Amino acid sequence: MQQNRRLHTEADIERFNNDPEYYKAFRKQIEQQMNENFAASIKNSEAQEKGRQWAEKMMSSAIASPELREKLIPSWELGCRRLTPSLPYLKAIQEPNVNVVRTGIRRITEKGIETEDGEIHEIDTLICATGFNTSFSSRFNIVGKNGVSLRTMWKARGPEAYLGMAIAGLLNYFTLLGPNCPIANGSLIPCIESRYIVQAITKIQTDQVRSLDVKQPIQDAFNDYVQEVHKDLVWTGSCQSWYKDRKSGRVVAVWPGSSLHFMEMIATPRWEDFDIKYINSNPFSFMGNGISQREAKGEDLTYCESRRWFGFRPRSAYCLIRNGRHHRRHRPRRAEEVASEIRAADGKAEARGIDVSRPDELDALAAYVHTHYGDVRLLINNAAIETLGTLWELSSTRWETTLNVNIHGPIHGVRALLPHMMASVKECWNANVSSVGAFTTIPGQSAYAITKHAVQAFTESLHVELRSQKIPIHVSSVIPGLLNPGIFDRAQQNTATVDPAWERHRKSMAEMVWGTGMGIEEASRIIVEQIAEGKLWMCTHPAVMTEILQQRIQYYEGQGEPNAPPA
Repeated sequence: MQQNRRLHTEADIERFNNDPEYYKAFRKQIEQQMNENFAASIKNSEAQEKGRQWAEKMMSSAIASPELREKLIPSWELGCRRLTPSLPYLKAIQEPNVNVVRTGIRRITEKGIETEDGEIHEIDTLICATGFNTSFSSRFNIVGKNGVSLRTMWKARGPEAYLGMAIAGLLNYFTLLGPNCPIANGSLIPCIESRYIVQAITKIQTDQVRSLDVKQPIQDAFNDYVQEVHKDLVWTGSCQSWYKDRKSGRVVAVWPGSSLHFMEMIATPRWEDFDIKYINSNPFSFMGNGISQREAKGEDLTYCESRRWFGFRPRSAYCLIRNGRHHRRHRPRRAEEVASEIRAADGKAEARGIDVSRPDELDALAAYVHTHYGDVRLLINNAAIETLGTLWELSSTRWETTLNVNIHGPIHGVRALLPHMMASVKECWNANVSSVGAFTTIPGQSAYAITKHAVQAFTESLHVELRSQKIPIHVSSVIPGLLNPGIFDRAQQNTATVDPAWERHRKSMAEMVWGTGMGIEEASRIIVEQIAEGKLWMCTHPAVMTEILQQRIQYYEGQGEPNAPPA
């Protein structure tokens, strides 16, 4: 295979670090290309023919000697054997001190190697490139039902498994890269990250299963069908390959389809393919005495879960989503949507609408969470509304609303919940959402910037005070750049003059964030990862943040104008 590697420049690496969407697109492009290659694995297909022509042309141009071309360019299908980096190798074997011998080895003598044609090749050094163990057998003995070992099974029939994941006769035994796994079919990493085994473990634990054992006739039928499909794929070609069992010629190493096909096949376990034995004589004993886990744990009994079924039972993961009443028309519906998505993914979530500007409601929320969910280990304060207009035009009512939600919300959220976190005597995390606006000035959005300045100062002060008391609570200031949360769709001006220019500004900002703003899911991923790392300052757009801080230093040193954010 041609080596066409591109070394990444410092500029490439910097952009990968600072532009998650660009990096994600780069990764997706690689995976797209890898998964597209499966089409060339089908015998006599157009993709196979084009691929073979490309390989022949590449090797022919790299090998000067017609005699060597005859020896080295194979006649079998492209991909029948594993593709390997070839150009340095092809260059090396054309050196004057190299002799290419294709005849098989009969034996090794004290002087060198004797090949099948009887010729003795005298050598000074023998380097054995014998490959690796391809038997699928473990280095230790694995014994299944009736004392039969896995080695004995496979010695008689060759390596066989069910979906490359389980083996008949080995109870509760699962493997990630067993026989007929997708090692040559596209991107492998997503395949071995699939949650098939987790679903099996969950079933065993929840339904009180003693053993799961693939039915032998089912495994036999699966393997027969695998070989039938392989007749049309390159791995049954005319080459000699470790993908095949040497005795039977059956393809034992490769999945008969693409990586995506494999993931679809194992997405939902076919429990009917297993012999299932239960711990109790009655398989429904796991039902217990009619009391649900929610009731037994004293949890909230006033709502029902709505979730997709993937074979999982709810995990002990809780998420609380809260919002301010000042934009209640939009937020509760979205909060409930997010909570529903979490419940559908087998977590537990509850959406509650509260007014974050009212300390009594935050105190009640803290008590409710402590009573129904126990310890709070992670608190994220993301209360904020956008307000447009010059500072002197905003009404006193709008000023009060903006200050109460944007500043008092995080302050009273911490005040109400931090004592519970401290009382748990556990490692906890608090993240308060600031903004790049806390470090710059934005004409027409000054009210918002002022409140974010306050949140930034509050968070840094909280961090210092907790550290001085040696309290194990990590505090983080989340500093988002240009995101697309829809905040400008909900922005209000509420000015004394009702200047239409601010409405035009709002619309232009809304269009800009929709067009170029980072998606909320990507931003959330970055933020959560940095919270887990215990960072004090965390940015979604670090390059922009660095530029703003540098401009601010220049503004201070040169007594210049306060800077607006970079375009």
